This record gives sequence, C-alpha cells and structure tokens, in this order.
Amino acid sequence: VRDVRSLVKCIKIILERDGDTLQTMPFTSTGYVRRDCKQSLKVKPLCWEIRDMKPGIEVYKMLRMAFRGGNTHASRFYANKILEDLNSADISSSYPYEIVNGLFPVTKFTIVKCDSQDHLEELIYTKKKAVLIRCKLRNVTLKDDLVPVPYISTSKCVGIIGGAYDNGRVLSADSIELFSMTDIDYQIIKKQYNFDIEILTVATARYGKLPVALRECVLDYFKQKTTLKDKATDQEHTAEFYKLLYNKFKKLLNAQYGMMAQDPVKIMIKFMEGKEDLFEPEDAEPEVLLNDYNKHAFLAYQWGVYVCARARMHLQQGIDLCGPYFVYCDTDSCKYIGDSVDWDKINDAVRKEAKRNGTFASDENGNIHYMGLFEKEDHIKRFKTMGAKKYAYEH
Repeated sequence: VRDVRSLVKCIKIILERDGDTLQTMPFTSTGYVRRDCKQSLKVKPLCWEIRDMKPGIEVYKMLRMAFRGGNTHASRFYANKILEDLNSADISSSYPYEIVNGLFPVTKFTIVKCDSQDHLEELIYTKKKAVLIRCKLRNVTLKDDLVPVPYISTSKCVGIIGGAYDNGRVLSADSIELFSMTDIDYQIIKKQYNFDIEILTVATARYGKLPVALRECVLDYFKQKTTLKDKATDQEHTAEFYKLLYNKFKKLLNAQYGMMAQDPVKIMIKFMEGKEDLFEPEDAEPEVLLNDYNKHAFLAYQWGVYVCARARMHLQQGIDLCGPYFVYCDTDSCKYIGDSVDWDKINDAVRKEAKRNGTFASDENGNIHYMGLFEKEDHIKRFKTMGAKKYAYEH
C-alpha cells in the first residue's frame, strides 16, 4: 500500500510540474527526452527535411547489419590472470560527445557503383563521404599478432570459413561471405587487418552536423548534470539527494542516443488468448513496417548507427595509446597496467574541439567539465578478467 501511495504522490507532482495528464505523460525517461527533442526541433526548424534522408529497405538492411554497440573486450594476453597495479580511464559523456561534436550522414544514402578498393577509399579518404559497405572478405589476417582488441566481430559476419577467434572476434579467416560496415569501421579494420575485399554494395551520403536544436538539447542536459556533479559527491546530508538528481540527468543525457538507435522495423507480438500458442508474431513485411515508421519518425536511424561507430573510433584511440599495457575495455573505458599512458595526447585535441563547439559546462565551483575526455578513475590494486563483461577488481 505504501509503495502505491508514494508512487501516486510522485506522479501527481510530475503531472503538475509538466502540465501533463495520465494520457499525455510519457511512460519512460526516454519518452521525456523524445518529447524535449521534438519540441526543440519545432522551435528551430531544420534547413533540410529529415524525412528526405530516411532509409529505404535496401539501405536499412545495410544499416541494420552494420549497427554495433560499444566495443567490449579483454586482452587475450592478460585474461585469466590476477594482475596488480592497474589504472582506468573513462570517456566522459561518450555518446553525447559524439552527438554534439561529430559529423553524421545528413543526406539520404544513395547506392552507387563502386567496383574496386581504390574507388572505395577515394570515397572515404578523399571525398570524405559517409559510406555503407556490403562486401566479402578473403585472406583475413591481423597485421600485428599483438593487437589486443581484434575489431571484426563474429556476430556481424555471415559464413566464416577457416576462422580463428578470440572471444567472439576474428583473428584470421580464409573468407567471410557477407560483412557490412560503415566507413568508420573500414578505417579501423584497414589499420588492423590485411584482407582482399570483394565489394557487393556501396551507399554514400554527405557528412554534416546534426540539427542545432538537437545538439542544444543534449548540451542542456549535460549542463544540468554538470551543475549537480560536485553536489553529488558532497559529504553533507544533502549529497544523496543531489546524487539521485545527478544520476537522473545522466540517464536522460544517455537516452538521447537511445531514441536514435531504436530499430525502426519492429515485429509486433500479439497475445492470443485461448490458443495453444499464446504469442503470435504479426504477419507484416519489413518494408511495410519501415514505411509506416518513416511516416512519423522525427530522427534518422543512421544517426544512431553512426553515434556508436564514432564512439568506437574514439575508444580505439585509447586502446591504441595503451598499447601493450592494455587489459580491458567496455564501451567508454580502458583499463591498463601501470601509469605510463599519457592521456593528454588525446585530451588536448578534445578540449580544443570542445572550446570551438562550446561543448563544455562549468559546475558551481567554476570548474570546467568537457565531454569526450579520457578521465582517470581510482587506482586498481588487483584485477582479473575472464573475457568481455566478466571481471573483478579491488581498490
């Protein structure tokens, strides 16, 4: 009873605060973010139409296959060992940083003729296009056997022949029959692997900044989170209250990415009362579902795909900087042995970009906080990992 009474009281306060009713109130925290972004885009209309860049079914399939989350992996050279004297560095507000600072496809992807690797690299490196690539890879080998985080994920490959693996990553393969990637993925793979490529389909779009209103919405959440940062670590009795608020705005900030990355083709599952099979998937063609989604969507699905790709590239800079000392990474963090990694090599460039784009905020004590910095965490006394998402440590 107390749970229900307290929840009802909270809901009444939220309804009064936002001028909502039970019919208009968002059901999730992402719903609030979605509403804020929609309102921002209405206030500051775009100079181009998002509906003009929404993908058709062929490009959607390429985007869906190229979509990957964060890069999470343990170095095979240190797995299953108890290690001492480690440090950790986390990227501050990794996905929001990419949304605000990065370049994204801002025109519709168009399938183009591309029959050679030279032509592909001209599109990527010379013409600076956003590129989706569907291909076959042959004679795949690492350029350096000591690469701690092989980039090609087996879950994104179809028909691997003669493969050697490291916890779900491809070390080598005679052939990969079907593989899709973005131009960002291609740049990382090109740096790590030798391979022969047979190009099946290529689609290109122009790079540009995301809508100003969308970026300003992200920055507003970041600034509100930043003002609570020091209060959340205060030793006074109010610290817990501010910590709750801080975590709330942190979730809202990260939800900006979540609404971009939602799969536009979702099969509805019906509950069939009285039948032996209680749950039945709706019989609908993916193309029909995509067209229905595109009619009311206010964001382009490719933006979510590229947020992750850009974040993986940023993390890869940290992995490469750690070199032989690298032990473990997860989406926006690197753990490494010792204290010999100089993060200023990356962070100086991030600060310069942040100052140019205004992607920073001050807390109540006047300290400036930047998105995208590799920030050192507490020293780790002992650490052990048994692979991705499996680790233990003590300070």
